[in-house]
Amino acid sequence: YLQKELVINGNAILPNIRYSTIYSDENLTEVDSKSIIIDSIGNRFSTNLESILHSNGKDWWVVDYLIEEDGGLRLIYYLDDSGIALVREEVYENQDALKEWNSTGGQAAFAPNGNLYAKYDAFTGLDLFDFDRETGEFTNYRHFSTLQYNLQKTYSGMAFSPNSRFIYISSFDKLHQLDLFEENLEDGFELIGEYDGFLDPFPTNFTWMQLGPDCRIYMT
Repeated sequence: YLQKELVINGNAILPNIRYSTIYSDENLTEVDSKSIIIDSIGNRFSTNLESILHSNGKDWWVVDYLIEEDGGLRLIYYLDDSGIALVREEVYENQDALKEWNSTGGQAAFAPNGNLYAKYDAFTGLDLFDFDRETGEFTNYRHFSTLQYNLQKTYSGMAFSPNSRFIYISSFDKLHQLDLFEENLEDGFELIGEYDGFLDPFPTNFTWMQLGPDCRIYMT
């Protein structure tokens, strides 16, 4: 749930990034420490935090975003045996995606193969990058605008397919599939589902998604 202080001017904004540690063996699972602040350098969205295993198979990259009036930043953290630390700040290519009014608008994800990263919201479209799991660098920025398809500008989500070929995009009342093998991404954008109006008792719209370890995509 959102604590009251995390809603700023009606936007779901987090003032810091935190971690908890969990100890587990065959007999016991317990929380060693809870909600330890890593840093409080600025406000960030509630839906874009993502992580991926380093190419060494042991450490992790953690990626988040900072909302700044003069330019939103991508924050890259490195997690190893010594702890987690911020290693790089970068001005994000699509600044409209980091405006406060877009605070709950989308989702980000790494591809299962570790070579791609995407960030989507229905207000500004899809941002796609190549990713280097050894250096943590984002390159080859591509932008795909979905606005020409008259998608609902509201809560939205995205997820990669298990084979990293497709991106599934949800935008409230529509669900699309994007084939990344197409040189022109617009040729690979296909409508695969529409909301039928069912109420239970509230609308059962398409929003956030998560690829599970069973290769199924779970969607709220």
